[in-house]
Amino acid sequence: MLLRGNKMPIEILKEKLDNLSESQRQSVFDYINFLLFQNSSSNKTFSNSKRLPGGLTKLEMSDDFDEPLDCFKGYI
Repeated sequence: MLLRGNKMPIEILKEKLDNLSESQRQSVFDYINFLLFQNSSSNKTFSNSKRLPGGLTKLEMSDDFDEPLDCFKGYI
């Protein structure tokens, strides 16, 4: 009854929306936007390589990366 050939008539949707409270309508609106975003982002392909700012391809960390910062040494 809900779907007719993979399409739901707009009239049925409007009727159902009219029976909802304002906050429920907002939830429906938010959910539709979520579905549209999900659909648009699932169509994008991502490469396996990570992109770094400035077009860098390699990230190097200093040897003391894990050492506490000087400003916090009094608290440790």
